[in-house]
Amino acid sequence: MIKYLVPTDYSANSLHALQYAIQLANKQPSIIYLYHFYRIKEKAGMIMSFEERLQEENERQLEDLVATVAHLMDENTRIEIKAKSGDAATQINWNAEVHGVDYIVMGAQGETMDPQVSFGSTLGGVIKSTITPILIIPPNFAGGLPRRILFAFRRLTTHAHEVIRPFRWLLSLCKAKLSVLHVIASEDDTMEVELGDLFTHQAFHEVEIKADSLPAGVAAYLAENSMDWVCMIKRNRGIFERLFTTNRFYKEDFSIPVPVLLVPEWKATAE
Repeated sequence: MIKYLVPTDYSANSLHALQYAIQLANKQPSIIYLYHFYRIKEKAGMIMSFEERLQEENERQLEDLVATVAHLMDENTRIEIKAKSGDAATQINWNAEVHGVDYIVMGAQGETMDPQVSFGSTLGGVIKSTITPILIIPPNFAGGLPRRILFAFRRLTTHAHEVIRPFRWLLSLCKAKLSVLHVIASEDDTMEVELGDLFTHQAFHEVEIKADSLPAGVAAYLAENSMDWVCMIKRNRGIFERLFTTNRFYKEDFSIPVPVLLVPEWKATAE
């Protein structure tokens, strides 16, 4: 049983993420945890029944949302709903760990759209501390499952086999063609493992380019090559850490027009 967590703020972008998660879930027996997180501004004299009513109202909205996508689901897919109060990013990461979720699927931006921003603040907060692979769906993206996937990296350590296991599973699930891009931005961007050992029995096209950063290298590659997905390792240091000051990712630093799968770096390096 594969487990997906899909948070929603009822926006069009979060609906696209849910629809995409269903496409993946239909491929194998799966459960989707569809959650909505809301904040309560506590006031003196506030009674508990107000929070209970708010939770019930949101769970009714979630039930209505499930009804609108029921026709997309097959017998492999089951959805569980829950509305909870609290900070969305914190709750998403906590619930992903509690349920042993395999993948988080989120829209790049929620209800508040900013044309200068690639990833909204909630997604940025999730990326900052998640230990769960996260699939990011761009705004207004309505494509199908990938036929061509780009795996892009700067450095591969001896832990790479474990790190990219979630990616290899999705690659197999989607039966997609693989391209591999090694972006070299510094002398530390090396490989401690052979690509052929990572992708056993998987044909792939390999390219090496120099760029100022991993996103810059990926953008340059996508300008010349059509890909349906991009997978990258979410390193504990690098561009993601630098952009965590505001939990927002601006398009001038990171802008990819297709779904992006981020797999966390080997946990031992974060200790």
